[in-house]
Amino acid sequence: MLMSPNDLHLAARPVAAPVGGDADADQARPPAPAVSVVICTRNRARQLDPCLDAIARIRTNLRWELVIVDNGSTDGTAAVIAEFAARARFPVLPVFEPLRGLGRARNTGWRAARGQFIAFTDDDCYVPEDFIDQAVALFSSPEIGYGGGRLTLFDPSDYPVALNLRETGHFIPPCSFVPAGFISGANMVFRRVALEQINGFDPIFGPGGKYVCDDVDAQAQASFAGWAGIYEPSIAVAHHHGRKAGDARKLDRVYGLGRGAYFAKFLLRPESRYEFARHFYWEARQKPWIDIAREAKGAIGYLVSGAWRQPR
Repeated sequence: MLMSPNDLHLAARPVAAPVGGDADADQARPPAPAVSVVICTRNRARQLDPCLDAIARIRTNLRWELVIVDNGSTDGTAAVIAEFAARARFPVLPVFEPLRGLGRARNTGWRAARGQFIAFTDDDCYVPEDFIDQAVALFSSPEIGYGGGRLTLFDPSDYPVALNLRETGHFIPPCSFVPAGFISGANMVFRRVALEQINGFDPIFGPGGKYVCDDVDAQAQASFAGWAGIYEPSIAVAHHHGRKAGDARKLDRVYGLGRGAYFAKFLLRPESRYEFARHFYWEARQKPWIDIAREAKGAIGYLVSGAWRQPR
């Protein structure tokens, strides 16, 4: 059973009272929101406008905020963000992350946010009006640390890629393998405490970084930190990616390399090695050789890079 927004107090993480400081200033500080929506963007001023228009149509009785991370844009993105923040009816926090990479930008965003739940979407996506209430309703149990829903195609003329159309809900037990793409980063929510426990996203992952798969990497980290996950298809976000068939072929290669790096990372960890080895074996039996070759190349590249030795 999904949680109603009216039941938020049952799963809310207590906010500790500040120690020391100016008492008057503490009293004047606005209460922390229940939910923070985080959008990361880079040089997509034209796409960002309609994305933010959809955000502005959100309706909820919960306290919430929007955090927009400008990931080193050189176009008119900063002006679009400033204009939207000036007219928004809810708190908007613009932040700047100069170092490129979606994993790094998402870290900057959620660390600047104040919500108990951190909802992520992308700058080429349109969320529904009930996005906040639906996101909070995922956390019907205190063991659930992350979740998300469907990612549908907004423009029928775009190639049907980078979507998530599964119609059946699914509970992901703790310490489980999480398939790449099972919960898309464009429609993904975490408990803040879960992100804090795993130290957020690995900056080597994510578009703009060395590999994609920043979303599933964080979900797997949360899974093997003891959190359950949930996929709920009633939460649907529309993806306006604009890609055509030629773009999809390039994307297949990029995704294959990312999956390989993702597998390699968790095969190296004793706590996740068995689950990932088992799934890698069964998936390899069913995949075309070109997919296996791409994933092998990504895995070898990740191992050679030494990223797995670097503390986060």
